[in-house]
Amino acid sequence: MFLVQHVFPIRKKLRETNGVKFVGSNYVTNFLFVEYDPKIISNTEIIQRIKDFGYDTIQIYREN
Repeated sequence: MFLVQHVFPIRKKLRETNGVKFVGSNYVTNFLFVEYDPKIISNTEIIQRIKDFGYDTIQIYREN
């Protein structure tokens, strides 16, 4: 379950992470969007941080 009160701490911690540029969420679709600098942090590291909060992830890539 993806509740609004659960996503705020995740977003806050991810925003404080070096290399993360943007964190957004959509409560209707249960998605968390993360834009990051791959020269500083990898998607694997971001995924692990989210899993450390007790959530599962799926990866959807979009190149800019």
